[in-house]
Amino acid sequence: MTIPDSIVPKRSELDASQGPVVVEFGTPWCGFCRAAQPMIREVIDRNLGVRHISVEDGKGKRLGRTYQVKLWPTLIF
Repeated sequence: MTIPDSIVPKRSELDASQGPVVVEFGTPWCGFCRAAQPMIREVIDRNLGVRHISVEDGKGKRLGRTYQVKLWPTLIF
């Protein structure tokens, strides 16, 4: 599930996170993103100590640019 823009964490908050975090960038309409969801969910479910944050990316969305995201889905660990 993608979190609303109003609560998307700042890059500094992600950098200061304690413990492992996976940030997933994509869009709801991206076919590749949708196709990857079962595999992503399976890996996240097997690693319960890993926090998963799904962020909608695209034009005007700055967080993805700070990670140099250019293709979707992109996962940053």
